[in-house]
Amino acid sequence: MSSAVTKALSHFEPHDPGTLKLNCGQAVLVGLADRIGIDEKTAIGAGRPFAGGIGHQGNVCGALIAGTIALGFATDAKAEPPNRQAAYKRTRELFRRFSERHGNVECRLLIGIDPSTPEGEHEVHARNIHHTHCTAFVRSAVEIVEDLLEEELADIRRKEASR
Repeated sequence: MSSAVTKALSHFEPHDPGTLKLNCGQAVLVGLADRIGIDEKTAIGAGRPFAGGIGHQGNVCGALIAGTIALGFATDAKAEPPNRQAAYKRTRELFRRFSERHGNVECRLLIGIDPSTPEGEHEVHARNIHHTHCTAFVRSAVEIVEDLLEEELADIRRKEASR
């Protein structure tokens, strides 16, 4: 397990009472913060609205959305618009790989509960969905983003070596 995954999971399901407990989106961004050049305060703020499929609406998984934000931060802003196209391609690949692992990208379909209703939100907590389902989504989002960034770095090195 990479240090980014370990850090993300330690904040998503902290075992140390002194560790700040974060939602899925926050945990993904905090785990990847060093890799993508942001501080933890920025990561926590940027990921805040994403729990429960963006504001508990059951839409796209918050961990996956945080992964897309991480890919955006990892892109050199000085090379627009070519980097924009690369970011779109990486984002599509992130969604494809996540869906391949988990069968879908929508929170309500991933967890089998609609968190946008009071009953659904209660059921999410009663069934400990955070632990039984969402931990895997946080792990996958971080792992896939790391893989995509490593693949991009390897491509850059190959291009440089061929010059």
